[in-house]
Parts: sequence; structure tokens; C-alpha cells
Amino acid sequence: MLLLNGQWVLADYSLARDTSVGTDTRTMAGHGSAAYMAPELWWGEPATIRTDLYAVGCLAYEVATGRPPFTGTAVDREHRHATAPDLPANFQGRYQRLVRRLLAKTPEGRPSSAALAIEWLASSPEADEVNNVLDAIAARRDRSGLAARDRRRATESAEAAMRDARAALRDIADEAVTVLRRIDDTAKVQPTPAERAA
Repeated sequence: MLLLNGQWVLADYSLARDTSVGTDTRTMAGHGSAAYMAPELWWGEPATIRTDLYAVGCLAYEVATGRPPFTGTAVDREHRHATAPDLPANFQGRYQRLVRRLLAKTPEGRPSSAALAIEWLASSPEADEVNNVLDAIAARRDRSGLAARDRRRATESAEAAMRDARAALRDIADEAVTVLRRIDDTAKVQPTPAERAA
């Protein structure tokens, strides 16, 4: 999710459909992120708008819980057969029911269009909870951005200190070389016969 001009927009929830292939043929070309792939894709069936809505359901679940509904080594089997765990208590009600509908195992069990899903959720008395979650995600993202900035500044500061230390060592080494050359030059000067006689 991205915040664009004060509006939350869906940026990317995995490639569910190859748009370069006509809709009357198989559109799934072996692409997609396992955590968001609808059951029909695992069965090798063509993608539809309802396939995309399943991916939105996975993302909606992740927004509420911090992780996709199905992960791990058996993710394909879970997408095809398992029911996603319940959402946290503050997401029960209409939001939970919509996520369940979006995660239906058959395309027919899902809304026929994104517009219907949006209308159903927007008319919900729990619609405010979605905005609260999005605000919490934005705050968490901002905090992690600040932490990343602080780490970057600390790294830059350490790198600058290392550069200064290297420069100081170079200066010391240059001075040492100069002194050693003077000593060497002095050692190369042979005393004159008069100096030796004295």
C-alpha cells in the first residue's frame, strides 16, 4: 500500500494475470508470488478477475495480521484446501467476512468484481477500522523509516570516522617516511678525511 496525495492506493499484490495473453486462453504464465496465488492457479487453471480478488484477500489478511494467510513449505496445499486463521479480535465482523469471501477456495465463492467488494466494505459500520489499520501501518512504516535513517546516519558517521583515521594514519606514515629518509640521508654522508682525523 502506498499513500498517494492523501489516498491509500494498492501498489502491488503479486502478478496474478499475464495481461499480454488474451482472456480467452490460459492467462497464467507461471508467474506470481506463492503467498498470494489463488487455488485455481495452483490447479493450472486460467486467471480471472476473481483470481486477482483472491490476491487482494491475501493482502487484506496481511494488513490485519502482519503476514499472509498461508506461508511455509505447504503453501500450495494450504491455498487449495486450508481455511485461513481468524483475524484478530478488532477485525471481526464485516471485514472478517469480506476477507473470508475474498479467500474462498472457488472463484464462484468470491465477489464478481472489485467494485462489489469495495461497495460492501464501504457500507460497513466497521469501515473506520480499516482506516485505523492503514494509519497504524503508516505509523509503523514511518517509525521504521526513521530507524533506517538513524542507522544510515550512524553508518555514515562511522565511515567518516574511518576515513579521518585513515587520513591521520597516512599523515603519520608520511611523516615517519620523511624522518627515516633524513636518517638514511644522514647515514649516507661519509665524513671527510679531516673529520675522520679529528
